[in-house]
Amino acid sequence: MTKNLMQCLYSAGIFSKNGVPSKSSSAAACLALRWTCLLVRTGFAASEKRQGDNWKKMVELQCSLLTEVLGSSRRHAVDTAVAKLKQLWKEYPNLHAEYMSTALSLEPNQSYLGMLGIVVQFCSTQKDLTTVNKHQSALVELFVKTVLMSKTKPQKHILDNCVPLLRHFTHQDFKETVLPTLQKSLLRSPENVIETISCLLSSVTLDLSQYAMDIGKGLSSQLKSNNNQLMDEAVSALKSLAHQCSDPSAMESLCRHLFAILGGSEGKLTVVAQKMSVLSGISSLSNHAVSGPSSQALSGIVSDLFIPFLQQEVHEGTLVHAVSVLSLWSSKFTTEIPKTLLEWMKKAFSLKACTSAVRHAYLQCMLAAIRGDTLLQGVEMLPLLIQTVEKAAAQVIQIPLVTEGVAASVLICRMAVADPQVESKLAGFWQLVLDEKKQIFTSEKFLSLASEEGEFRRSQNILHLPYKPHWCGL
Repeated sequence: MTKNLMQCLYSAGIFSKNGVPSKSSSAAACLALRWTCLLVRTGFAASEKRQGDNWKKMVELQCSLLTEVLGSSRRHAVDTAVAKLKQLWKEYPNLHAEYMSTALSLEPNQSYLGMLGIVVQFCSTQKDLTTVNKHQSALVELFVKTVLMSKTKPQKHILDNCVPLLRHFTHQDFKETVLPTLQKSLLRSPENVIETISCLLSSVTLDLSQYAMDIGKGLSSQLKSNNNQLMDEAVSALKSLAHQCSDPSAMESLCRHLFAILGGSEGKLTVVAQKMSVLSGISSLSNHAVSGPSSQALSGIVSDLFIPFLQQEVHEGTLVHAVSVLSLWSSKFTTEIPKTLLEWMKKAFSLKACTSAVRHAYLQCMLAAIRGDTLLQGVEMLPLLIQTVEKAAAQVIQIPLVTEGVAASVLICRMAVADPQVESKLAGFWQLVLDEKKQIFTSEKFLSLASEEGEFRRSQNILHLPYKPHWCGL
């Protein structure tokens, strides 16, 4: 009877024909999975029954039904299906272990990973690491064969349900099995594997510093791809890699490698999108796990690497993006801003390529860097900042210039609050920004046309003002 019922479920047309689960197919699969749980209770309650072809077909059927449910992303259906399986495993001791061993004995298939992910999750909850450790090698091999070496791009729900397995990978698993395959797959079919790699890197509980260059070189080569989606996925994968790296020397090597690519080490970058992509890759690396003084030192090295590129780049969009990436790294300065960076920012404002948009980007960079313990280092930028506000006051109808003035004013106010000596130098500044006739930052035109960033900085400006009644009009 059990065999006939299983055959009926296989031929009932539950499974989606195109391989993409739908709401209707997942609802039917969820109901069928509940029936199969009843069949397990009646036909496979005794441990000696859980062997042979019928048992294998039952586990295979349940794996396929569960995959159909998981693929629909319908929260209620997923929760119901998982709860039914876990309840079944709680009723019969060691049943979850038999599910794992049986699924791993079948012909390798992606559709088994959902079930195995739930089993591993159940083992973690029950503190049964013995079962996971017993099958660790087989789990790694199944992931590598069916996902990392896949000739097609794995669906998102497959990757999501691999996460519990990936969390148990060891350095030995990664170094001996995963890494060699990852590198080969990146060379063979990057478009199919790069999203998988991003999921893998973000899910393992390992410090990946020792593999940073091996993985990073393969990912960084995709930043120059002609495929926009592939470039974006490479940027995301580099972010996942950086999150797992705490060794400053490993991160420095990878940063230098990306800057070398930006400089043409792998061929001159003639397309703007490629430069933007490499810069975004450098941005991703700012998400590293380096901490303390090492993070400060690393940020200083990266800021020095930026300056030669900024000196020779003339394309406005690329410059704005580059400086915005520099801002992310500058926000990590905790004790000191490199003298070279401050000197460069003063010089950059006088360059022909430094348009209003680029100057505004530099001001955002200053705001990111000059704060907290580094705030008083910004005093040497005071003449430049006051000059920026004066230009805004002289041309209040030029919204980009006024937006620059707002950002500069925020920084000036920060320093004025922190250092009374700075306050004593600002008589002319207060006269300008509080001039009721000029209304630099409160004119109707500015308020109606300013970007969200401009409005945000204007609000910051007000918050940083020391309280005096006659300033309330700002």
